[in-house]
Amino acid sequence: NGPDELYYCQSKDLDDLMYRLLLCKFNKEKVFIFGDYDADGICATSILVNTFRAIGIECNYYLPSRVEDGYGLSTKIVERAINYGFDLLICIDNGVKATEAIEYAKGKIDLMIVDHHEYEQRPDVKWFLHPAILPEEFADSCAGGLALLIANRLKEDDYNIVLAGLASISDMVSVFGNNRIIVKKAYELYKANQYLNLKLLVEKDPDNVNQLFGYQIAPKINAISRMEKYNVNKLVAYLLSKDEEEIKATAKELIEINKMRRLETTVELETALKKVGKEDIIIVYDESFKEGLCGLIAARLMETYHRSCIVLSLKGNVLKGSGRAVEGFNLYEYLSAFEHFISFGGHDLAIGLSLALEDLDKLKDYIANHQMIIKEVETMAIEIAFEEITLENALLLSKLRPFGGSFADPLFYLSAPPVKSFYRIKGMYPKWTLENDAEALSFRFNSNNAHPSSLIGRINISNYQNKPKVVFDVIDIDK
Repeated sequence: NGPDELYYCQSKDLDDLMYRLLLCKFNKEKVFIFGDYDADGICATSILVNTFRAIGIECNYYLPSRVEDGYGLSTKIVERAINYGFDLLICIDNGVKATEAIEYAKGKIDLMIVDHHEYEQRPDVKWFLHPAILPEEFADSCAGGLALLIANRLKEDDYNIVLAGLASISDMVSVFGNNRIIVKKAYELYKANQYLNLKLLVEKDPDNVNQLFGYQIAPKINAISRMEKYNVNKLVAYLLSKDEEEIKATAKELIEINKMRRLETTVELETALKKVGKEDIIIVYDESFKEGLCGLIAARLMETYHRSCIVLSLKGNVLKGSGRAVEGFNLYEYLSAFEHFISFGGHDLAIGLSLALEDLDKLKDYIANHQMIIKEVETMAIEIAFEEITLENALLLSKLRPFGGSFADPLFYLSAPPVKSFYRIKGMYPKWTLENDAEALSFRFNSNNAHPSSLIGRINISNYQNKPKVVFDVIDIDK
């Protein structure tokens, strides 16, 4: 491989998948793609649909409702695929732990699982693709990256690379190996082609791939499934649409839905903050919480209190939601032995779960009686003088991008920042203008401290009104 070439994946498992898909083409079999409702699953589904239709494989797809269907493959979905006469069911970004559904499918429909979530035992299916069974270059692929491996064996398409890059950034996988090449090429292709389906979701023109995909586009893609009354399936049609008027109308709708998502997150966060206790793992729930917003609220509470957190919605007698862990603590492993979950999954720093309300005290007792092992993680921040917060240095730093899992955007420590003026955006979010006119600001917390003793943050570039300027993005503050 050259330095900018995607790695070729040598894998018998992938070869077996390709043979089955080619049989679908030549035998004119029908394929049903069952994806996930997050940006990774949506992009992965879109890549497969885009490719299959381009080479003449008849296919349809379905992305589940977070509330009505829940996460992952179920017997109901398998039965639906069978009843509609599909020959092959492909699970993308889910299915690795769907033991009951896998057993139900046997002898009724061919089942293919393409997933990157953790599993204890390889699923009992003939066609299986997972980063754990692929060469090292693909060891931390997301579903979008895996879908691209399949697509590139059938028909190469630059837009598929862009979707895989969006999926990789949104799912926060590592940016090494094949992932790094995908993300870099995705950014180059986006800049060169300005794909309308994605460009219309960009409200502020960012200078780097992390800002573009992670902060501008992915939140609007994810907002649909987080807000309960919207159908996530329209996103695949949107991402693959060639109709300019349809693209414009849907993009406008996505932006509005994301604005509502931000507003409701703020309201629910205020409710959650009032319920926080002193327990080792924060657990809060409320009937007003949307299940799709629980992960966002859990992350905000974790950042605020530096404790792992579980946030749950209550519907009837069932609690459903998400948990987020502090760095160095494997929340997934810690709670895996708890026997009363209705559903449970995830990885070390993020989990999804459901349980009966009557079992909540059992969960709290479990936490109270099981030792938490938190590995000490040293946060490295580079000391910097305020004179060094310049556009020139920010541009030099951008050359190291993309940042991501295992290669984080570096943190900087600014001691005794000389503040020229202080302002609270929307009466909440702090903005400090320094003596050299560099701006330090944060949308992560509320503060009225005009003269902090130190700030910790990241150096970014803002392109507001197409005028680049350096911004110190504050993530922590000393009183």
